[in-house]
Amino acid sequence: MTLFQALLLGLWYDLSGVKLEAQLARDLMFRKLCRLELDQGVPHASTIGWFRVALERSGQLGAVLNEINGQLLQANVILQEGRVAIMDATVIEAVQSGIRKGDPDAGSHVKVNAKGKVQAKWGFQAFVNIN
Repeated sequence: MTLFQALLLGLWYDLSGVKLEAQLARDLMFRKLCRLELDQGVPHASTIGWFRVALERSGQLGAVLNEINGQLLQANVILQEGRVAIMDATVIEAVQSGIRKGDPDAGSHVKVNAKGKVQAKWGFQAFVNIN
């Protein structure tokens, strides 16, 4: 999965294998998307290139990219060259009392923390979008 996610980043940002390897080594956002911990090494440029060629030869690359592009379109995600948007949603907890919730405008929110633990909270979501 790491190689596939790296391949997508390389395609979206128009990076060669060598430039993608360097970007994975230094960019925290790239590392996060590829699920690479800070103490992990990054895939070598030749490994990324081999993976791409294998997908192309099997005829799967085009089909997979079409599926991903369709899902992005359905989710109203727009990729633009040269721009990065980082979005985060923070849950602000609201008062909760027994079965009846304290704040009728609040809602239930589920978020996975950095350690992979699922957390359910009653409250509001504050969104931040950075371009």
